[in-house]
Amino acid sequence: KGCFEMGCGPWTSQCLANEKPVHIVCLDSFWIGVFEVTQNQWNKVMPHNPSKFQKGNDYPVDNVSWYKAREFAIRLSKLTGKEFSLPTEAQWEYCCRSGTKTRFSFGNDLKRLDDYMWYDDNSDRSTQRVGRLKPNAWGLYDMHGNVFEWVSDWYAQSNKSKTNPRGPRSGAARVFRGGAWNSRSNVYASTRNKGNPMLRREYLGFRIICAPVK
Repeated sequence: KGCFEMGCGPWTSQCLANEKPVHIVCLDSFWIGVFEVTQNQWNKVMPHNPSKFQKGNDYPVDNVSWYKAREFAIRLSKLTGKEFSLPTEAQWEYCCRSGTKTRFSFGNDLKRLDDYMWYDDNSDRSTQRVGRLKPNAWGLYDMHGNVFEWVSDWYAQSNKSKTNPRGPRSGAARVFRGGAWNSRSNVYASTRNKGNPMLRREYLGFRIICAPVK
């Protein structure tokens, strides 16, 4: 658990309106996946692999709608007796930033992109095996690239709530975060994207969180 500055702050001049204002957020403790959910993990829980890039078990599952990502978490919870879910936007950004106040979790230096992020310049127009590049300071891989990651929130203007913020109760689009194999190099820790929760694309995947044992 901990507190952090969420949103796009004074460390860059390239803020979008939906990333402001930067504000303090505090979160209760939780676990998060070191990797994006892989096709091996998906196949052990779900009946059909929807991925366009079926190149191996340790590739991230892709072409996943928000509803199917949530269904995976629900099924896994029933199988294991643990409480799995998609992260909130705040939980996702907290983990992506991993204690930093910079555009990327690894700083502001664009020359370091290829060390941490699969994007359109180095991905060979495809997903890549998870864990091949460097992790962030908290040991989490592919937070900025490989596949965009669905989170639980409905999309709205930046949430100003301080403690365990969540999106609105309803909406037209769900949020996805991070970057993907086909994204440009300007996908920062604060970058927010939205899509219909039924949307399925070869650049959409997810990772999951787990509530701690009380």
